[in-house]
Amino acid sequence: IAQLEGKTLIVNKGTSSDTYFTKHYPKVNLLKFERNSDAFKALTDGRGDAISQDSTYALAWAAKNPSYVAGIQSIGDQEFIAPAVKKGNTQLLNWLNTEIKQLRTNGEINKIYDETLKPIY
Repeated sequence: IAQLEGKTLIVNKGTSSDTYFTKHYPKVNLLKFERNSDAFKALTDGRGDAISQDSTYALAWAAKNPSYVAGIQSIGDQEFIAPAVKKGNTQLLNWLNTEIKQLRTNGEINKIYDETLKPIY
């Protein structure tokens, strides 16, 4: 990370990467984008020296773009993501919970993991 001081790091606005580098590494210049596609375009066209993204996304992208490498595999605290619904929307909440349970029960979630994430990790 020290090698990033004085350089431009691409992040998405309001993400854990944005918060982490703003708080802990003020000497790293942040170039912020709203969308992942814009952030990676900025990296590939040379507007930044590096990018900080969700590890799953960054590792998958690096695997598909062999001229890039994920230099730091993990940074900061491990954070989790989860689906959410608006309070009071019990119909959508019940549907979502049922779908997640079904995907786990029938093994589909493991199949999806094996096909998409396992080769990267």
